[in-house]
Amino acid sequence: MPWCPKCRTEFREGFLTCCDCGSDLVDSLDDDFDDCNAVAKRELSIGEAEEAFSNGMAAYEEDEFDEAITYFTEVVRADPEHLDAFNMLGLTFAALELPREAWRSFKHAIRLKENDSNTHFYIADFLCDQGDYELAKEFAERYFKLEHDEEEGAEMSKILEEINGHISAGDRGSFVGDLSFDLETLASTCPECKVRLPLDAPYCPVCGAAHIYLDDLSDYEYDDESEDDWEEDYAEIDVAENGKAMDDE
Repeated sequence: MPWCPKCRTEFREGFLTCCDCGSDLVDSLDDDFDDCNAVAKRELSIGEAEEAFSNGMAAYEEDEFDEAITYFTEVVRADPEHLDAFNMLGLTFAALELPREAWRSFKHAIRLKENDSNTHFYIADFLCDQGDYELAKEFAERYFKLEHDEEEGAEMSKILEEINGHISAGDRGSFVGDLSFDLETLASTCPECKVRLPLDAPYCPVCGAAHIYLDDLSDYEYDDESEDDWEEDYAEIDVAENGKAMDDE
């Protein structure tokens, strides 16, 4: 049976193109994904990756946030352990008022280095802005156990004071942060090529686009036992289960 390489949908014999996205159908998803997955990681040199990061920082400082996202995504595609790039993705998505994408990026950063004081600072500030004051307080208090810079600590003290004020007043925002990951379940869709994506994938492994959640984000449950290598998991997803996920939407 033919399959659509983007929608991951099976068609009856005789169909040549996908009626949803117009892609040419293929005989097997396995071979097609092996070819497409070549863009999942870019072969950038260390110098090229750092140049992309510098370009992203310059774009961020000029409030060119969409451009910054492109650069920082390029960096994490080349180096999935680039802590600063994930932190900057979090800050940039937050500036674009995309809190789910920002939180996903910060979760990747905290997973890479659990005791990074900068990440704790960014998360506490972000969660305070989003109204998740209880979790923001946890990260603010962790920050003080990790960092002793006087000037930065004074800034965090102001944030913590604001957090405690909201908690005392019984305030609660609509955003709730969850530190769990789901890197296996196909619960989102690439806005560019429409391929199904694991919920917490930072970018699309097929076209390389930054993973922006669509408004019709599927219901999902976090899986605490998700594997760290989401690209390998995604390449090995059972086709029948994948098709069912499409049908459920």
